[in-house]
Amino acid sequence: MLQSLKRFFRERREFQLRDRIRAAFETGEPLSRFIARDVRRQILIVNIDEIESGFVVAQTKTDNILYLSKKLAVESEFGAPSRIQVGRMWEWTGNSWGGLPDGTSIVDRVQSAPSDPQNDG
Repeated sequence: MLQSLKRFFRERREFQLRDRIRAAFETGEPLSRFIARDVRRQILIVNIDEIESGFVVAQTKTDNILYLSKKLAVESEFGAPSRIQVGRMWEWTGNSWGGLPDGTSIVDRVQSAPSDPQNDG
């Protein structure tokens, strides 16, 4: 019984996501979601021919909103179209606190920069 309920809700969630993707494709609007506390991913759907088999062709961009708001980074552009598995489009492999898309932090760059003796107060 419990397995049937889990399967029912998983299938329902997948169905709703496919409907949302179809709607985004028709309107040309990107899908957007926070994938970490301060990291937002936007996905622009390009092709939905393989949606029933669980794949779409999309352009993605991932930005650290905190860095953008403090002007510590520039907003990225959408990448080249690529085939993405629908069930994994919101996965984040970085830290829960976010960081930069390459897995580093601005703090790492500031700490590794040579200090300026005039600013050492």
